[in-house]
Amino acid sequence: MARDEEAYLAFVDTSASRLRRMAYLMCGDWQIAEDHTQEALIRMFVKWNRVEESGRLAYARRVLTRIIIDESRKARHKRERTGDLEDRPANREAVAAVADNVDLQRALASLPARQRACVVLRFVDDLSVADTASAMNTSQGTVKSQTAKALEHLRSVLSPSLLPAVGASA
Repeated sequence: MARDEEAYLAFVDTSASRLRRMAYLMCGDWQIAEDHTQEALIRMFVKWNRVEESGRLAYARRVLTRIIIDESRKARHKRERTGDLEDRPANREAVAAVADNVDLQRALASLPARQRACVVLRFVDDLSVADTASAMNTSQGTVKSQTAKALEHLRSVLSPSLLPAVGASA
């Protein structure tokens, strides 16, 4: 096995579960999160030699965030065309994993994709505004405004006991 492949496999071993968790919090479905994570890791492999070693996790986050936002847009447009005809059953594994945070999960799911991405990257992955902007390929001002809007919405729908889980300020 080539040294680059070994480094890539080591990266996957150390980062895949974190990326998968991030994807789940953005899309709300473990199976879709797994698919998006795999897609991001494939794209990461293609660009592996072009991405600096210190920026590989940030690049993977950016790719994953773009995939999720793009898929969210596609799904929204499809729902608008079809009127959301099918009612999908709940993913039992996901329900069990977040049983104590059902309200938080519902509140996150009610946010637009970009706002949800901001909240997950800022407060779950604990990224700075600059790192979140880089991951989302947008400006810091956009991250701040999207985060503020998301937190305002979350404060209006969540009980105060859940608010520390999403942060007290943007």
